[in-house]
Parts: sequence; structure tokens; C-alpha cells
Amino acid sequence: MSWANFVAEFNAKYFPKEALDRIEARFLELTHGERSVRKYDREFNRLLVYAGRGMEDDQAQMRRFLRGLRQDLRVRCRVSQYATKAALVETAAKVEEDLQR
Repeated sequence: MSWANFVAEFNAKYFPKEALDRIEARFLELTHGERSVRKYDREFNRLLVYAGRGMEDDQAQMRRFLRGLRQDLRVRCRVSQYATKAALVETAAKVEEDLQR
């Protein structure tokens, strides 16, 4: 059995299409809300993989991450360009810390 066949059978058994659809919907609806930026990032990354979006490039992930940020942080983070999603997350976390002071 090839790896691709194994993965397909494994996913069919343990991750039915309906479950994957629910996870993708949770990912697409995910917002920063009241949690910290770092907790939002952890949930974003967790759902990213299971929603089938793990292969998206950094730019697509950054756009999605920014859309989910609270507006007060999103406005401040959009004024810069970021080389990586990690750089965006760090900036958002620092802005969040500054706003809490």
C-alpha cells in the first residue's frame, strides 16, 4: 500500500467528510475574539492543518489571520508588510500588549 493510499483510507475512517467540513467551517469562521493573539494563533494553526489549508502560502495565511484579528489590532497591523506569518503574529502580540497597558 502506498503512503497516499494509506492516508486516504485513514482519513476516510477517522476523519469523515462531514467532520472535515465542520473543521473547515470553524476555521473559516475563526476570529480573535476575547482570547490573546497567541491563543488565536495556536487555534488558527491547529485548524489550518485539519481544514486542508496547511499547504496555502504564507501570504494567504496572513490575509486570513488578519481578517480574523480584532479590528483595533487589524488596523494597526495592516500598516506594515510582513515577510512571514510569524512576524505578523509577533507584531500583533506586541500591539496587543501595548494596548493593554
